[in-house]
Amino acid sequence: MTSKITFYRWLSLIGYFGLLLLIVNWFTWLAPPESFPRSMVLILLAGPLLIPLRGLLHGRRRTHQWVIFLSLAYFMGGVDVWFNQVGLKSILGAAMTLFSIILFVGCSYYGKYMGPPREPKKEKKARLAREAEAEAEAEAQRRERGAGYLRTAVAEEGRGGDGCVEGRGQGSRLAIGGGRCPRRVSPGSPRQAQEERRLRQHNKPGHVCAIT
Repeated sequence: MTSKITFYRWLSLIGYFGLLLLIVNWFTWLAPPESFPRSMVLILLAGPLLIPLRGLLHGRRRTHQWVIFLSLAYFMGGVDVWFNQVGLKSILGAAMTLFSIILFVGCSYYGKYMGPPREPKKEKKARLAREAEAEAEAEAQRRERGAGYLRTAVAEEGRGGDGCVEGRGQGSRLAIGGGRCPRRVSPGSPRQAQEERRLRQHNKPGHVCAIT
């Protein structure tokens, strides 16, 4: 994988600098324009190539991805000059087309191999299955803890303690302490454990409610 990344990075740099040097030499002394100033043509054609220079030299993946779209414009311009001009301009148009293709291919595959590794389908299915199993096991433990609180309350009530279990629809309400439950917390939640510790530390009757 590292060798592929290095190869396509060098390929993109060859296409980039080849295209840049070709445009500069083309419009300065090989075939300069006759009806437009050379500086204006260089700014319009070579200027956009200077924008991603820093990102390409630092090997940034996002910059290579944006240069893919930039290379398409030079590809279309090179093809137009290649087939509509003759002599030296036709050769220069073919060279622009070639360098733009090299730039396109290099940036495309560099962005592909520099991205996050793709997880195989079998491993992804196995991971999702393990996560679902772990979640189901955690849910079963929470239900078991809630059932344990109910059994403790029933036992306390049978021995004449302060525990009580009150039916409430499809669930039940557990009170630890005396009277009705003014506070309601989920079974096995940190808040329920916190309330129980607080009541035991202060040795006061209280109400810790759980829904199961």
